[in-house]
Amino acid sequence: MLTRVDVVSENPFFLNIRDARPTDSIIVDKIEGLDPPDIDTFMGDYARDGGSYGGRRVPPRNVVFYLTLNPNFKLDETHAGLRTLLYKAFLDPYSDSDGVKILLKDDMLPDRYVFGYVEKFECDIFAEEPTAMISMLCPDPYLLDDALAVTNASGPTVPFNYAGTAETGILVEATFTTATSVFKLDLNGKVMTMNYGFQSGDKVVLDTNRGSRKLQVIRSGVTTDILYALASTYWHEVHAPNNTMKAYGANSSSVVANLTKLTTRGRHWGI
Repeated sequence: MLTRVDVVSENPFFLNIRDARPTDSIIVDKIEGLDPPDIDTFMGDYARDGGSYGGRRVPPRNVVFYLTLNPNFKLDETHAGLRTLLYKAFLDPYSDSDGVKILLKDDMLPDRYVFGYVEKFECDIFAEEPTAMISMLCPDPYLLDDALAVTNASGPTVPFNYAGTAETGILVEATFTTATSVFKLDLNGKVMTMNYGFQSGDKVVLDTNRGSRKLQVIRSGVTTDILYALASTYWHEVHAPNNTMKAYGANSSSVVANLTKLTTRGRHWGI
């Protein structure tokens, strides 16, 4: 279960969930938006009954904190001081960035986080028990694993696991053992093909993560972008728990390179 929420900024603090006490300075009444976000589903109408599925998209995640300010006057805390702490952490987290990282601590699962921007901050200043409502919009709608999952390898075929519940991209690194003009990466039977004059000793770096996609070759310490070498618009994405990546040349029996590292960041629909 969720045990703690860390607000990561230049003015960091954390909010207890499991071990929360009535004497805590800031009490979490509720956090909304940590379950799966709404999905925009596109349907086309037939001339008669029913319709056709046209795809879907997941809009930005909206995380909302409902907090009660409960200063410990014996420690010289005040309602105004706690509001100032929240202002600094959420509204002005960094000198060069408006974004706030919210780290979710769990006693069963690895640390996960969302990264977003405050759109609304409301305080009930004159109430007997002042409260705060903080609404954030997160461009990436998924919960992300705080740690990367890295599989080091030294062969053309590499099995690896994925613990996320939503699809994610993969960063692939491979080193060529022979020259080839065709290079294929097979992920669970789906193939990405690259046509380029690879040489023995070349290192290829393929990033299929949305927003940072790239294809590069490193030769004698010089990095060259070769995105044009992709033979199709298909990009590998990982979804299944158990996966196998294979590297080969023009056909599946042609060994031309060794996979050296596979890197993923788990993405999740909700807690």
